[in-house]
Amino acid sequence: MTDTASTEDARVLMLTPIGRDFELAKAVFERHGVAAVRCDSLLQACNELDAGAGALVVVEEAINESDRLQAWIDAQPPWSDLPVLVLARPGVDHTGLSNVCAT
Repeated sequence: MTDTASTEDARVLMLTPIGRDFELAKAVFERHGVAAVRCDSLLQACNELDAGAGALVVVEEAINESDRLQAWIDAQPPWSDLPVLVLARPGVDHTGLSNVCAT
């Protein structure tokens, strides 16, 4: 594995287009030596996933095209298991996220 591939595989993709979520989380990740990449759309996040990532952080408001993300997750090799962290507001019905998070 090249240095570029290992760097891309270790980065965290963040689909957090609203508010200051990205800036706050990026500072935390960078303090621990982990690169964070901002994605402004689910399509961009899926394209970045194709290049390699260690994890995906997404705000629930951004999962409006979950079929694309679900297709990416379903296409992973059997040995792969991408960690996906969904940032959700408390007290909101999150049943719509079950399709994306169930795999």
